[in-house]
Amino acid sequence: MSRGAPCSWFGLVAIAVTAVAAQEPSPRLLVRQNVVAVDGLETAASFAGRGYQPQSVPLSPAVFQFGERLVDTAALEYVDFNATQLRRCAIDGKELWSVARSDLGLLTGNIAAHCVLTRDRLVLPAANGGLVGIDRNNGKVAWHRDGVAHGIVVADADCIAAAGSNDKQHRLVLLGLGNGAIAASCELAAAPAAIVPGPRGIAVATAAGVEVFDRAGPKAFAAAGAWIVIAGTDEGWLLAGGGELRVVGRDGTVCWSQKSEAWSTPIADRLAAIAVTDNVVVVGKYCGMADSGVDLFAFDARTGDPRWQRHVAELGVSHSKYHQDVCFFAFGSDLVVMSQAPGGDFLVVIDAASGRPRDRREFRR
Repeated sequence: MSRGAPCSWFGLVAIAVTAVAAQEPSPRLLVRQNVVAVDGLETAASFAGRGYQPQSVPLSPAVFQFGERLVDTAALEYVDFNATQLRRCAIDGKELWSVARSDLGLLTGNIAAHCVLTRDRLVLPAANGGLVGIDRNNGKVAWHRDGVAHGIVVADADCIAAAGSNDKQHRLVLLGLGNGAIAASCELAAAPAAIVPGPRGIAVATAAGVEVFDRAGPKAFAAAGAWIVIAGTDEGWLLAGGGELRVVGRDGTVCWSQKSEAWSTPIADRLAAIAVTDNVVVVGKYCGMADSGVDLFAFDARTGDPRWQRHVAELGVSHSKYHQDVCFFAFGSDLVVMSQAPGGDFLVVIDAASGRPRDRREFRR
């Protein structure tokens, strides 16, 4: 797990994206090179890719990694990383600014997976192991922080969180969005595998379990276990994996727990989770090697009582070696399920309170 977006951890995939308020105009998602509005699932824009069209990886509800590009679907623009330059462009390809990578002292090679894009800043890994904050408006260096490990970097509306290992020491560092000032530096018990921001702090997944920190730095609690899914709720955290689904409070106190084989993951199965509005948490289970759709299970976040259950139908593409990745998003009262696979992609909008599908769109190749 990483960034709250799809990635491997012990051969499994987990997605944890916390709810956000609906934006104006309609929130937009990136399905490969297509920007799609959630309302009506209409294509708002598209852009030309380079060579093979990879799947889009959500870094936040409005920013996606697409190969060596970071795409902002709200602003309809992207930052392009090539061997010699960084380019900020409108979605139609018009260049807004460019800067030579050599002028910024950046890490060489592919770096998009280790960058974050916020409203005002583009944060990049430096060659010396630190981080560089670029003014998004003009491409000029706004700040530079040496010695901050950048194995995993995420950002939300409040801070930048970076975690990594140096000289066998594992650390989480929280930095200010505007000036990159270090707000907290926290020692980790094991190497970080993912960072998940939530309403009640910052969670770091490791091979030993999960450690949760207050945004000011102090550790709130640690929970041992092979948690595949971590998601922030209004009052705490949802943890899933190893045959258990658990919701804990902000101090780690167990609010409720459910043990079931449904929360175990055979080699091809994947789990995903999201916290949505009105104290609803949704856990999805799908096969990463078959066009089999997604099974959704909704619970009351406070009590664990079942709310609803639904199967999202597959695309209907037969393939002997099929790969499927699923992401969840919450916009207001809507839950959006996005599936991307070699044979095609689909988006489904579901009412989070009732489980009733609102809309569906398919992209076949």
